[in-house]
Amino acid sequence: MPEKRLPEKGSPGFQENQGRLPAGWVVALCISAVFAGLYFFSGDRTPRHIARAQVVQAIGGEVSHELADFSDGKARYFLFRSEAQEVRYFILMGADGVVRVALDACEVCWQENLGYVQDGESMVCAHCGLRFPFSQIGMKQGGCHPVPLNHRVEGGRLILSVEDLQEAVAYFTFS
Repeated sequence: MPEKRLPEKGSPGFQENQGRLPAGWVVALCISAVFAGLYFFSGDRTPRHIARAQVVQAIGGEVSHELADFSDGKARYFLFRSEAQEVRYFILMGADGVVRVALDACEVCWQENLGYVQDGESMVCAHCGLRFPFSQIGMKQGGCHPVPLNHRVEGGRLILSVEDLQEAVAYFTFS
């Protein structure tokens, strides 16, 4: 069987690779660049929990929530709008049956506007990754802890005052 030999320099069929990438690599890099550009320069990359926050309305200076809605241990996110300003908060009920309410912001990372995501029985800062067990939500303030939100429970309902919500606007003002 004859031995296959590569063409020698200067002979027909010889192509010198003068530091060029093969055509397949060039095409792959171009396609990757297009997809990267689409990701970074298009659309809204708002975290899902923020995009899904339920808009709430105040009645008589208060926002009211049915306590039974939180018995499954899942954090629910809400958006209160007042005079072109928005405040996001979440409500959850831990395995201990205690309802906890906090702003979807902290005193450190609030300017990132990413809030918290639930992971089991903890809330995790979507910016810095710090974890806070349900038992700490609404109990501790400062640092990256979710900012507690005043509330009261009456007749199976959790009630927030519009005044308290309006005081929290600073955590959601990004200009």
